[in-house]
Amino acid sequence: MRLKFKYLIYSLLTFFILINQNSLKASDHLVQAKVVIPPYKIAMFYPRDAPFWTNFINLMNEAALDLGIELQTFSAKGNRILMKQQFLSVLKGENKVDVVIFNNYKNSASQFIKLANDAKIYSFLVNSAMTADKSLEMGLPREKYPYWLGQMYPDEKGTNQRITNVLINDARDKYPEQEINIVGINGPISSGAAIMRLDAFKETLEQQKNVKLHQVVHIESWDEAEASIKFQALMKRYQDTNVVWAGSARLVDGILMGEKPLGLTAGNDYFTGGIGFKKSMLEAIRNGQVSATAGGHYIEGAWSLVLIYDYLSGKDFINHGVELLTPMGVVTHENVQLYIDNLTAEKWTKTNLRKINFRQYSKAINSELDGYQFDFDSIILQLY
Repeated sequence: MRLKFKYLIYSLLTFFILINQNSLKASDHLVQAKVVIPPYKIAMFYPRDAPFWTNFINLMNEAALDLGIELQTFSAKGNRILMKQQFLSVLKGENKVDVVIFNNYKNSASQFIKLANDAKIYSFLVNSAMTADKSLEMGLPREKYPYWLGQMYPDEKGTNQRITNVLINDARDKYPEQEINIVGINGPISSGAAIMRLDAFKETLEQQKNVKLHQVVHIESWDEAEASIKFQALMKRYQDTNVVWAGSARLVDGILMGEKPLGLTAGNDYFTGGIGFKKSMLEAIRNGQVSATAGGHYIEGAWSLVLIYDYLSGKDFINHGVELLTPMGVVTHENVQLYIDNLTAEKWTKTNLRKINFRQYSKAINSELDGYQFDFDSIILQLY
């Protein structure tokens, strides 16, 4: 009897040891197995209040409503210190969230990823990638920092290559026997988006023959008035300029503002274009003033919520990659009317955005989906 009792005690101890070992093994993979109970709490941090970010946040809010996500949004109002304060406020205590989303504002992404990882809060980088040296330091998402789930940013390289080629081709049609002389006006020197766009622009020029880049200047806060002043200075300094590359639609607006005192006409004396689906930009393409634009990447916040929702719901997106590029639609005079008809203020009101069904893009909700059909045109079609 005593032997049976000892055997029973031994068996129970062995059982509890095994259970404990399995628990320890499971804790080694805590990041992958962590259960988050809906509604998921997510915070989005963005640099400033501007038309692009208004669209970005409005679409995120609609996606959050569809997916049952409790979304908080924080504007840094152009202040890096304020953004860090806001970021720290949701990493612990009563305001603690499940996930933080942010862009690489003034090269802050690497610091934010580390802070979130230390707090065991999931993070996701959107809209702009880190610089090459920071990317090398940080590695890919989930390599060195397991709580950094992924990153999504526009295909700046491919898009800017296409826009730059359109500008150069238009200039060559006008001046077939001349060297094409180029200046550039870009956004803040510390902006991740501006850095990527400039790198793509310069790489495209290296692949072109008979072109010369005179100078690229930077504009703080993507400001139209400052762009206008610097455009005038560039055109007086380099009077042989045929192409004025711009880092955004707002900068193109500034360029067009500054041409009249110089007696110049865009689309005739020089060719310009940049990224952004502004109404003024689309109309300028239709009127022959601007050669090309691209946009739609303000949908990235909504797409990122779909990926994060799926991850938290047990449907990891890792098979589709942890680094995703958002394709942008390039608009020229050939297809501009399609975008003018569909990118109207009436169709992009908060009320009309409710027509979009973001649940259809989730693999956790729609198990039959093989991949993520993140297509900007599908968003437009739902706004009719």
